[in-house]
Amino acid sequence: GGNEGEGCRAGAGGGGGEDVERVKFHPLESPSSDFRASGNPPAPILR
Repeated sequence: GGNEGEGCRAGAGGGGGEDVERVKFHPLESPSSDFRASGNPPAPILR
């Protein structure tokens, strides 16, 4: 997870979308319908 501005990466936040715009293109990165929620499973698209 992470804040909208700083973004959210699998390595740092534990999963979710890297940022707001990234989630818009890849909604699957936010299974809990909240890209800001920490603890989401890392998405395959994240490196």
